[in-house]
Amino acid sequence: MTATENSSCNYPLTSVDAINQRVRDMIREQYSLEDEIQLLRTAPSPEFELWNAHVEACRDWGREQKARLGLKCPTKAC
Repeated sequence: MTATENSSCNYPLTSVDAINQRVRDMIREQYSLEDEIQLLRTAPSPEFELWNAHVEACRDWGREQKARLGLKCPTKAC
């Protein structure tokens, strides 16, 4: 997943909050919150691994966007 593949959003990605929201939106495009809760309970499983890879790719994209803009994350969870 690259920034160009996932940069189509309706708000400017100029703040940590906006980028974090886009990351959540990217995850929700494939998995509902209910799906995520269910997958967490099935770990370890192939389905869990697919979900986890998607979430980590989305989070990596968010980290890259923040670094590219020189933004600092207020917590280590970003």
